[in-house]
Amino acid sequence: MKILHLIYDDMGNPWLAGGGALQTLAVSKWLASNGHEITVVTGSYPKAIKQESINGVLYKRIGCGKSYFFSRLTYSICAQRILRSSDYDILMDDFSAFSPTFSPLFTKKPVVTVIRNFFGTHAFKKYKFYGLVTYFIERFGMLLYSNFITVSSSMESKVKEVANSARIRHIPDFIDESLLSIEGSEDKYILFLGRIDIYQKGLDTLLQALKILDKDDLKLVIAGGGKDIEKLRGMISKAGLWDRVILKGYVRGGEKKKLLSNCLFVCVPSRFEAFPNVPIEAAACAKAVIGTKISGLSETILVGETGILVETENPVELAQAMSRLLGDAALRKRLGQVGREWARNFRLDRTARLTEEFLLECIANTNNEGEIKNHG
Repeated sequence: MKILHLIYDDMGNPWLAGGGALQTLAVSKWLASNGHEITVVTGSYPKAIKQESINGVLYKRIGCGKSYFFSRLTYSICAQRILRSSDYDILMDDFSAFSPTFSPLFTKKPVVTVIRNFFGTHAFKKYKFYGLVTYFIERFGMLLYSNFITVSSSMESKVKEVANSARIRHIPDFIDESLLSIEGSEDKYILFLGRIDIYQKGLDTLLQALKILDKDDLKLVIAGGGKDIEKLRGMISKAGLWDRVILKGYVRGGEKKKLLSNCLFVCVPSRFEAFPNVPIEAAACAKAVIGTKISGLSETILVGETGILVETENPVELAQAMSRLLGDAALRKRLGQVGREWARNFRLDRTARLTEEFLLECIANTNNEGEIKNHG
């Protein structure tokens, strides 16, 4: 296959270099190693290399990278030109209401859209009036597509509500398998790892819980990058928590593994998620996880087996769960051991193979539908 993949996120993007970018790169490498021709098109950003090959995968970065807003906007505009000028058998399009491409309107090739996130009514809570735009793009933009890959079963259900006649395949993301063999320790810190998006990730709730916990010898390490970093700094200052919070910025590779393997446990206090990788990565490192009772986390944290779930936006309950794990080393160890075994289910070769099978299936179905039309 010749595969064209549109996704705004990029591993080098200072505004958005999350799990979607990592998953895309790794699966694309796997597909390239199995004889497929892959071109990944992402948004531009400061000092971005416009075109490069990464382990057999051609990366193209389009649009203006001078600011986050213009990077998003120009990516959406330039994507239309890419769709018309590129040679490909099938298109993968990571759907985003913030940089929509409406790709089925500009190509006759089969299109598979990947759903990694879904705001729904959270768009109003986070963006107020401007959330209307996000909401309507999600609700009506998705109707253009007929083939979907969702990263969780809960996301599959949400897609069915919008496009119930579509062909949908649930393909979970993978984790770095080297995490499964790491032998860590327990240093005196709790870890948050992820994009710095205060509303979605519940970082405001986490800071409130830390203040309630009131343990001067305990640190909270926040590792990740994102557009809310300065706002987060202000919140830490206002709460008087700089002596207890360490901001690590965006981490990867060995630094990320070290933080995961040496923490006491991981906190994921999100308001909404699709299928976050961090809880599974933490489990792979034999670490317990505290998350919230939302659809995305209920699939990545097994209650009482790999972690604890609390209500969203409830700093008191979050602080109580944190206190419980801090005071029970045996519980931390048991949750971590079960988590490590469970995390073995999330492997790259499985995710990539299922993706390859679905792409081939969509091409075959499109060809069959074309033949039926021609005969008709």
